[in-house]
Amino acid sequence: MRDNLIVHTTTPGYDSTANGIAERGILEVTQGIRVLLHQAGAPRTLWCEAARHFVDILNRTLHTLPDGTRIIPLVAEREGVTGKTEKLHSDDDPLKWPRWGCRVVALVTRVERDTKLNAVAVLGLLMGYD
Repeated sequence: MRDNLIVHTTTPGYDSTANGIAERGILEVTQGIRVLLHQAGAPRTLWCEAARHFVDILNRTLHTLPDGTRIIPLVAEREGVTGKTEKLHSDDDPLKWPRWGCRVVALVTRVERDTKLNAVAVLGLLMGYD
């Protein structure tokens, strides 16, 4: 781990105040889940889908590092793997995404349709992207 500049530290057990960085991240994601569920009118049982969608948004949003460098985590990860400078694709911009929990129409593929008279599309709710 030292070769990768990772410093391993420990904190006292069952003391959330001693681990402020992790607690701040948990709080941010929890608040994001609450907002997504509330604005969509979705049941709390969909918290996992809301969490994944919110973390996708965080990973595509501009962050400022302690040294003042501004990065987008998803793009920085791609650049680290490929070694090339990446441009942000329009699909990576959360502001252009449809609202989580909104109604969508999904195409039913020909393979999934038994006959010519079956539905070509079905209604659903947007639960995020894979």
